[in-house]
Amino acid sequence: MDIIIVLDAGHGGKDRWNIGPTGYVEADGALDITLKTGKILNAYPQIKVLYTRTTDTNLYWENSQRRDLYSRAKFANDNKADYFVSIHSNAAQSVSAHGTETLCLAKGGQAEKLAKSIQTEAIKKLGLTDRGVKEKSIAVLRTTNMPAALIEVAFHSNPKEEVLLKQESFRQEAAEAIASGILKFLNIEEIPIDKNTVRIQLKNGTIINGILKDEVSYAPVREVAEGLGYKVGWIDEKKLVTIN
Repeated sequence: MDIIIVLDAGHGGKDRWNIGPTGYVEADGALDITLKTGKILNAYPQIKVLYTRTTDTNLYWENSQRRDLYSRAKFANDNKADYFVSIHSNAAQSVSAHGTETLCLAKGGQAEKLAKSIQTEAIKKLGLTDRGVKEKSIAVLRTTNMPAALIEVAFHSNPKEEVLLKQESFRQEAAEAIASGILKFLNIEEIPIDKNTVRIQLKNGTIINGILKDEVSYAPVREVAEGLGYKVGWIDEKKLVTIN
């Protein structure tokens, strides 16, 4: 059975007023990180990723942001998601505020464990100040029926961190960190992310790591054959692999 994860890109549509000192728009950056995170997680056959939005839009807007936030939670509830992760960048009146933090509704449960796992990997990967896991009663955490976490990747109100958020490479690293945190929380072995690594998915759903060289994919014979239900043998004197 699939593990259903709803990824929520914060803001978007009519809600585009969270902007950094030199024009970084949180809605756009959050969407990019969210889609990159989903792309990583979709490589795992046991995970099904759903998005609250995949474009610059709102789910429901009526005079205020309130309806849109509740609609995001309702989307996750209606789709019977197992977990909900919302992705944002942070802001403060002081431009000196900095670092990464992850929110959950209350400590002591699965939501906190999910938040801690995401926070740990984000700090490890991004190297920003660790602001920790915090409790916060906000709509997308309070009205979802499943364990939910919200990550504030960095402060777009901080000039130095806004520069990072504007970089595609940083947003990719943020996505990798979030995906890694989710996978570690789920106890799913991670597939190495490398430009020379290819992922080969067999008919039964098994994923095998291979190597891409000169536009040709190479994979271990034994793992592929046994994954397809064959028996693999080896005749040493002939240096021969047999597949039956």
